[in-house]
Amino acid sequence: QHVRIGGQTVLPSLTLFVLVGAGDLPPELASSAQAAVSAALDGMKLHTTVPRGDYFATKEDAKGVPVARRASSTMSADLNFFVTPPDSTMAGAALCALDGFCPAPLDSPPPYSQQTTQVPDNVWNVSVTVSMRWTFRPPGQAPLVAAPVAFGGGPSVWLAYDGTGGWQVTVSSFGDGTGQTLGDQLRQGICWAGATLLGNVGGPGQHQFGMGTGGDGGKDQGVDGCVIQLFLNDGSSPSSPSGNVIWRFGALLAADAGAQKLLPMLPAAPDDEVKAVTR
Repeated sequence: QHVRIGGQTVLPSLTLFVLVGAGDLPPELASSAQAAVSAALDGMKLHTTVPRGDYFATKEDAKGVPVARRASSTMSADLNFFVTPPDSTMAGAALCALDGFCPAPLDSPPPYSQQTTQVPDNVWNVSVTVSMRWTFRPPGQAPLVAAPVAFGGGPSVWLAYDGTGGWQVTVSSFGDGTGQTLGDQLRQGICWAGATLLGNVGGPGQHQFGMGTGGDGGKDQGVDGCVIQLFLNDGSSPSSPSGNVIWRFGALLAADAGAQKLLPMLPAAPDDEVKAVTR
């Protein structure tokens, strides 16, 4: 892939990435970059409605299983995203968190991109460790704010520097290497967050969980839930899942007999919730 360097078009034989941490920036620049990303995430709030009788969850038990409860009335719900604090137990081992900038080559797209669009030399590509939180609003009652959940993977953000100390999250003309906007990545990552949580519930070495959606016609409905496939980690390579789990409104539900057998601690998903994510 040819790139422009110093006004010349060249074909690199080697690409060297230098990981620059926020500690390598003046404090005011690091702070303004963090503020720009936080502001962009604040604007990505997703809204939906929890029907009466459907399961939702605001907390986890000691084993990390979401404590599912049924809505006594139809209620509105918002899903917010925010930068995971570096000292949080959910920060994980991200390759490049916001406190560790991960820049793309400053005048070319990253090597995994199939795009030919020239990236200006004031634009940085940063992977961000994100968490999400549900807020449920029963009619006539105080909002129910859920515990945060680690997002499934670090979304990629393009930051443009204005040269005077300010940063701005660009409208994704460059994408994340696949043409996805920040909003696209957040919506598509909700199901991955559930799959990650489900892996923690099963315990290391006990089960292997299919990441993503599918199974019995399941589709990723974004903020309204998805189907996660469940496979036994027994050394074989099954062609079909051993069970299907629904991730919806912060709760994990067993969608069939296979999932109920493997994860008996999960509530059985009502028919209307199965239909909501398989329509």
